[in-house]
Amino acid sequence: AGVVGQLKFTIVDVRARGETVVLRVELTLHGPESGIDVPGEIAQVFEVADGRIQRVSNFFKWDQALEAAGLSE
Repeated sequence: AGVVGQLKFTIVDVRARGETVVLRVELTLHGPESGIDVPGEIAQVFEVADGRIQRVSNFFKWDQALEAAGLSE
């Protein structure tokens, strides 16, 4: 068994502005030894140019990712 265990990602929201895309992702980490599921959330900002990802920035808070992408609520 691996130390990290199984990791499941679910995209729950997507926003775009120009060639910038923001994903809100719920994740669940399953502990292989404990059998416990640990939930979490991340947000990612993808900057795209010419159809290719140029940069990916990761955030632990959705509002921070939106602000970084110029999409504040």
